[in-house]
Amino acid sequence: MPSIEIAEPVLAYVMFLRSHLGDQVAQAEQPDGAIYPAIFRPDMPRWYAPKMPTRAIVVAPKGGYARFGDGQLPLADPRLDVVCYGDEDDMQGATQLARMVATVSKQLVSQVWNGVLLVSAAVSGGPIPLPDQQTLWPSVWLSIQLVHGEYPQPANAL
Repeated sequence: MPSIEIAEPVLAYVMFLRSHLGDQVAQAEQPDGAIYPAIFRPDMPRWYAPKMPTRAIVVAPKGGYARFGDGQLPLADPRLDVVCYGDEDDMQGATQLARMVATVSKQLVSQVWNGVLLVSAAVSGGPIPLPDQQTLWPSVWLSIQLVHGEYPQPANAL
């Protein structure tokens, strides 16, 4: 039986954000010692929660596939929830981080990230101040509609 490879668009979008906003968020040291910007998917890892609240971003898929998913084009356009956290008692910092996410997302035009063709990313909702309901950490929500190719792309695809 032939194997089918599918693209991982949320990971690709996280890699895009890490590249563009990596110096705007806290640095996360993984349990294995690797350090990277605190931009996670699809939720915040348990090992990072004790370091909160600090500037961090969580990207999670929330459905969609309305515009292209019904046709024959190998494109999809899911919606992603992006939650931007600020430092303790810093809703302004969370808001600023959400605005930066919105700004850099608009700059995403037909780029290959982590083997996925990301066609565009548009803000489809927010930013809305929405403190975390369980911890009351300052956070701001926005929704991104991400248009991407459904199949992995070679690194030199464009």
